Amino acid sequence: MRADSKQSSSPGLSLWEKIDLFPALLTVFTSTLYASVTGLFRGKNGTRTYRFHLFRQLLQTGLQRLSLRQIQYLTPPTNKNYEDWSIREQVQPVTISLNHGAFGHWVGKKNAKKVVVYYHGGGFALPSTAEHFGFCTEILHSFNTTDDNIAFFFLTYTLTPKAVYPTQLAQAVDALRYILTTRKPSNVLLGGDSAGGNLALTVLMHITHPHPEIEPLTISDDEEDRSLAGVYAIAPWVSFRTDWPSIKSNHYSDIISAANLDRWSSGYLDARNGESDPWSEPLSAPAEWWRDVKTKALLVTAGGDEILLSPIEALVDKVRSSGTEVEFVVGDRETHAPMMYGGGTDTQQGRAIERWLAGQISN
Repeated sequence: MRADSKQSSSPGLSLWEKIDLFPALLTVFTSTLYASVTGLFRGKNGTRTYRFHLFRQLLQTGLQRLSLRQIQYLTPPTNKNYEDWSIREQVQPVTISLNHGAFGHWVGKKNAKKVVVYYHGGGFALPSTAEHFGFCTEILHSFNTTDDNIAFFFLTYTLTPKAVYPTQLAQAVDALRYILTTRKPSNVLLGGDSAGGNLALTVLMHITHPHPEIEPLTISDDEEDRSLAGVYAIAPWVSFRTDWPSIKSNHYSDIISAANLDRWSSGYLDARNGESDPWSEPLSAPAEWWRDVKTKALLVTAGGDEILLSPIEALVDKVRSSGTEVEFVVGDRETHAPMMYGGGTDTQQGRAIERWLAGQISN
C-alpha cells in the first residue's frame, strides 16, 4: 500500500512564504558563491575537500535562512523518497500505517529473519534523504546474497513544527511494537542516525524506564528472549547543549552548526518551553539506566570532525560506567553521518556498521 497523501505531500505555504523563497534562495546562492572563494583558504581546521566546503555552506545557509515549512516544501518527504527508491530498485513498495500518524516502509523482504527498525535523522524537522534508503540498500546487497536474512523497517515520523516531543518518540516506540508482533526480540535491531540515533537510544531506554506519557513496551515474556539483537546509533544527537568542546573545535569542518542544533531542539521541545528530560536528551539519563538496557549489543559511531563528538564521547563513557558494553567507532576526518549524504558504506563508520550488523546476523 502507499502512504497517505497528506503525509506524502509537502506542507502548503502562504503567499508571503512563497514570495520569500526568492530572496531566501538568492541568499543561499550568494553565500555559496562567496564560499567558492573562501574555500581556497579554509586551512587545516576547515573541511577536508573544497567541494565539501561548498556543500557545507549551501546547506548551512539554507537551513538558517529558510523556515522549516519552506525547507519541507522544497524537499521531498520521506514517503516520497521511499516511493522513488522502490521505482529505482524496481520493487513493490510496502508501507504500513502505524499509530499516531506514522508509517513504516519495508526496505527488503517482509519475511526476512532479522529486521532493523530504522529512524532517520534531520533534527526531527527534516525528512529522510534519498541516501538513507541508498545506505540501507547497500547493506542489503552485501548481506542478502544467499537468503533473505535481513530487512529494514524504515519509519516516517511526523516532523516539527507539525508535531513536537514526545510524539516522535511515541511513533518510534510503536514502530518497534509493531515489528515485535511478528518477530522475537532476538531477531530485531534498532538503528538511527543523528536525531534518529537519539530515537534509537531513547526507545531502548523506554523499554526498561517507560516514558510517563507513552504506553510501556514489554518486548517478551520469555525469560530466555528478553533482549533485542542489537542497537546502533550513528552520530546520535544525545545532548542539546551547544557549549561542548567539539562544537567549537569542529565548527568549520562539520556539515551542521550550533545554530542548526539550537533551532531544531527548540522546535522539538516547543510544547515544554525548551525543558528536556532523559527521553528527549539521552545523555541526561542516570548512568544506572544503562545498566539494564535490553539489547545484546550496542554500537555508537561518530566522526572525528563533527561538532557532536564531545557529547557522544560523554555518552559512551556514561554507558560504560554502568557496566554495559558498547563498541565505539570514530571515523578519522569524517563529519556528521557522512553515509547519509553520499558516503554509503564507503566510509569508516559505514564499514563499521556493516561489519557489526554481519556479526549480529550470524548470532
